[in-house]
Amino acid sequence: MIYGGEKPDKKGDPMRKYKDVKRRLLAAALAVILAASTLTIGVNTFADFVADAEKFIASGDSLAQVFKASADYEQLQKVEFQLHVPESQNLSYGVFVYQNLSDTSNPTSGVLRYSSGTQTVLGQSGSEVRTLGATIPDSDPIYLANGETYSVVVTFSSTSNITYYHDTSATAYWKPSGGGWSGLDHGVIQTTTDKVNSVNDITDLTVSPTNICMDSSDTEAPTITTSLTPAYKRSVTYTSSNASLFQVDKNGVVNKVSGQSGSGTVSVSAAGTTQTETVHVHILTSSFTDGSKTFAYTGNAIEPEVTVSCGEVELTKGRDYTVSYTNSTNVGSASAVITGIGTYAGYSHTLPYSITPQEITQEMVNGATFVINTSADTVTNATMGTLLYGTDFTATAVRTGTDFSTNSFTYNVTVTGVGNYTTSTSISTSITRTDYKVTASTDNKVDIN
Repeated sequence: MIYGGEKPDKKGDPMRKYKDVKRRLLAAALAVILAASTLTIGVNTFADFVADAEKFIASGDSLAQVFKASADYEQLQKVEFQLHVPESQNLSYGVFVYQNLSDTSNPTSGVLRYSSGTQTVLGQSGSEVRTLGATIPDSDPIYLANGETYSVVVTFSSTSNITYYHDTSATAYWKPSGGGWSGLDHGVIQTTTDKVNSVNDITDLTVSPTNICMDSSDTEAPTITTSLTPAYKRSVTYTSSNASLFQVDKNGVVNKVSGQSGSGTVSVSAAGTTQTETVHVHILTSSFTDGSKTFAYTGNAIEPEVTVSCGEVELTKGRDYTVSYTNSTNVGSASAVITGIGTYAGYSHTLPYSITPQEITQEMVNGATFVINTSADTVTNATMGTLLYGTDFTATAVRTGTDFSTNSFTYNVTVTGVGNYTTSTSISTSITRTDYKVTASTDNKVDIN
């Protein structure tokens, strides 16, 4: 593990004062060694590193540093770090490289790309500064894209009283044996990269979807998703075969040109592979064949025919698409739902239309019969063809005359459409009822029935 300040001793250790003196002498010696080393390093990347004699590494501890590539494409070649190793001290360590980090505060959150295995360094007489690390083999190269984060993790074993050198211009992480990662205010690892003109490390490229169908009136902008195996960060290129019909941006979003219809393709390629994939794009138009969008209620399902085209090609119902209808019988909003099949699978578009109430005509009212409560002057029932009283229409009665000589009442009946029926103007008829009688009650009042 890494200790800040003095390395802790057991309470009451009789050798404590001796160890404190030894540690201070070690710190002074490290400073002298570093000064001498710096003079001989020259252009070495560790020229700015300084010793920290109070930072001890124990078995099971790990040091790590996160890096970011600055160009397309860099090949990671070498990983190095510096330690001060006491006299005759053996040292074992392993180097691990992680790519595509999902969390830059966790150096192991990416894809493990390289493992050095256990490296053992035998101790030598006299304390010394040791530059250690690993060289990444060209047989399994690690290529880095511009802006991509990667990490180097060094895990130690069989160590004691070993200290590391650090660079105050960077930051790193450490993890004690059995503990979690925490930040350091200095860097501890150096990497060497080399710019390369091309990469070849992708084994498979897949796209989804492989077929895009949309309507020319839709506002949707579908996206092509590209997956690489291995999942390295690589530039992906999308090329439209017909830019006057649709265009594709760098993120794979397909944007159609307004008012256009037809078919084309998108060619998808990526750095790291010669493989290409093709996405077929169809932009369709659809409409009601007779152009109508409003239909009068008939009592039966109203399902108007549709026409679907791709450019100049008219598609065939049952082979290229199907149509289903919703709310197609009663008055209100209805719709024809067009679903692409076969070559045009994935297409879905809805054409709305309206079903309006059927008009009740004067002729229909003239042929109707009405049941009237003469005591209340109200219509209690009526018959008008197949229409149902109270469901399809209502009626009101106004008495306009009484003729006792003929035992008759005369009413003006006004009909109003309901639900699937309407009356644009007041429609009425005059009827005479003769099935009433006049009787005198015991209080000399007259009842009319």
